[in-house]
Amino acid sequence: MKTKVLSFLIIAATLVMALSPTIYADEYTDTDITPPKVITDYISYINECEYDKIPELIWEEDRFLYEGFINLETSKINHEGLFNYKSAELISAVKAESVDDSLLGITDEVKKQYASIEQWICVINASVYEDTQYLAEGNNLFTFFVGTKDDASQVIIAKIYHGKYVDKNLTSDAPIMTMGQDDPLPKMQYDTWASLIPDYIGVICAKDKQMVKIENVSFRDYCYNTTYCELSYGDSAGLEAVAVAVKQFAIHCTQNPRFGDLNASVVSDGVYVEVNGVTNYYKDQKYDYENPNNHYQNHDIFTAVETTWNYFVLDSEYAMIRTFHLRNADEYSGTLSQTGARSLAAQGYSFIEILKRYYDNTKSGYLWETVAKGEVKVVNMDHEADIPTYETNIYGHYGTCKICGCGHDVLHKWSAPVNGYYRCTICGYRTSSIIVGESIAEPNAVPESMNASELWAADADPVRFASRTGAIMQSARRS
Repeated sequence: MKTKVLSFLIIAATLVMALSPTIYADEYTDTDITPPKVITDYISYINECEYDKIPELIWEEDRFLYEGFINLETSKINHEGLFNYKSAELISAVKAESVDDSLLGITDEVKKQYASIEQWICVINASVYEDTQYLAEGNNLFTFFVGTKDDASQVIIAKIYHGKYVDKNLTSDAPIMTMGQDDPLPKMQYDTWASLIPDYIGVICAKDKQMVKIENVSFRDYCYNTTYCELSYGDSAGLEAVAVAVKQFAIHCTQNPRFGDLNASVVSDGVYVEVNGVTNYYKDQKYDYENPNNHYQNHDIFTAVETTWNYFVLDSEYAMIRTFHLRNADEYSGTLSQTGARSLAAQGYSFIEILKRYYDNTKSGYLWETVAKGEVKVVNMDHEADIPTYETNIYGHYGTCKICGCGHDVLHKWSAPVNGYYRCTICGYRTSSIIVGESIAEPNAVPESMNASELWAADADPVRFASRTGAIMQSARRS
């Protein structure tokens, strides 16, 4: 899997295309202008099989990736990435009027290294050994970002693949679909955030130019797989921050369906999808459906997802935001930087501190107007409620959560039994029997020495249990 990711060097992230604008020919000017030499050299080196010269065209941060890839014998044998080209021809190159920063995905600090940056939309006609989701026989559409330094030297900062195009004038019946920040999911009522976590998720992928729909993927397995694809190594806090972003982005997609009756919520890589007779190009988070158990290659990924499973990012008004993440992004921009998360983790930041550093809406330059101003709250869904405002019963009580501000049902936290009664340490409710696991436990069934945390541990599935008891409580209040 990692060889394939490196081979196509689509190392720019997750939502590169999801954030990009629709591309139409009339949005660009100077169609007859000569493209930068660094682009034509790139095409020339591919045609001449001078792969060892390509890294010198790439900016310093990614150069070592190209150097490593071109030395992989397996990639040459399997015709992966650059080695999939039989020949390449630059059909057309159009300079954008302005640079799309959300598509470029680099920080302001990096931009200062260049006297100027240009965005070029290029159609490359390719003859290939095999059609893939990253390169196809015929015309392919790419975006090149070219940086010019003070000494007039140029490098390719990013090269992004948009898919196959049949019109060299850059028009298309399948424009790239823009995804903005949906309205954050509102403050929860009468339930816990756990209720939003689905058991399964439908994923749209692509193979041999055809859409492949993978239904009923275990949501937990999806989060393992996708976190591994998006950031496969680094200190634990960086992996944990990306794991939270991956999970919450997917949850948001399930709550804001885009694909009609397709029974799918997210798109892996880039793929054309027809919805209600209209075809658009979509790209969300990478899911490797051909290697669904890839996360087992890295125990750190499994641990990162499990450690953060109960955590959510809420804005200052307790609404759940869509957690965009890119390879590179500015701090306090509303988009998590994957490489930035890795760097901050290496400096000792916790995953909560990392998430706040990118999602806090406290400075200018924040991308999403629908996210409430102020600091975000990275909260655990294991809620703790104040004194209840509604009646209590054997299952729990209703109150305002001290952690996330929600108003919802909360399970009791019991003390050890005294004189045949258990007492909730939060609301004071007393009962002669309590819930342990899926059954009612009489006082004598639980040792006197068992404390509240041990009682919680006795429940084998607290998420499902909390959801079930919450539903019972709501029904009781309505009756």
